[in-house]
Amino acid sequence: MSGHVFLKALAGTLTVSISWIVLTPVYNFFYEFGQLNGVSPMLLTACNISWWISPLLFLIGTWYWYFQEVQKNEQLSRPI
Repeated sequence: MSGHVFLKALAGTLTVSISWIVLTPVYNFFYEFGQLNGVSPMLLTACNISWWISPLLFLIGTWYWYFQEVQKNEQLSRPI
């Protein structure tokens, strides 16, 4: 069971990592487009921060969930 949960966590990690890498050039294009067209610097800063923080929070959440599942499975498999 632990291996199945690990594969789910690993799949989530790979999905976020690959998506983030693939979408970074698109994000950079729109960020530079916004700078050139007078978008508020505060809005651009907020977008920049969220671009970097969101994947990290997802990864932390995924691995936190993984370790909770492993702990729960260990407790269920212990004899009474």
